[in-house]
Amino acid sequence: MFWLAIRVLPIPALVAADPAILFAYRYWHNLKEGGWLPPRCRVDTPQFRLIVPGAQWIDLRARGGVPDLGPLEPLASVRHADGGEVDGGPRLGDELAAALGVAAATGTPLFQTIELRCRTRPVAYQQLVLPVADDGSRPTELLHLCHRGELNLQSSLLRDPA
Repeated sequence: MFWLAIRVLPIPALVAADPAILFAYRYWHNLKEGGWLPPRCRVDTPQFRLIVPGAQWIDLRARGGVPDLGPLEPLASVRHADGGEVDGGPRLGDELAAALGVAAATGTPLFQTIELRCRTRPVAYQQLVLPVADDGSRPTELLHLCHRGELNLQSSLLRDPA
């Protein structure tokens, strides 16, 4: 297995996202007041957990600054397709951890797609990361959603070379 591409998408691209991911973003966005990030206690409600299954929280103070990758954690050691030798390409886990770090440092939401190929079968994930901050400005946790998404089969990355 290897990964083909990680694409960071603009927030307006959420209209084509998994419905739970779109709902989570709208819910989070509506809780922002005056541009301040919402606190976790306002986002993590029983109603939210019923509507958005699989939502996970990443504590930015835990694990020595190394973020948990949620459901993509088992894929952390997967190498990039263009890495040359099997041990030479960048690891998917490093790329995802860097993206989570950017969302945490800037306090901005992150929406991205991750395309993988497993035994010539393409698989895609949609990932949404939403920062929350008890003081409104310094993120302390990230709301992490990752769902298998629709794959654009017209992508030149996914066409078989044969």
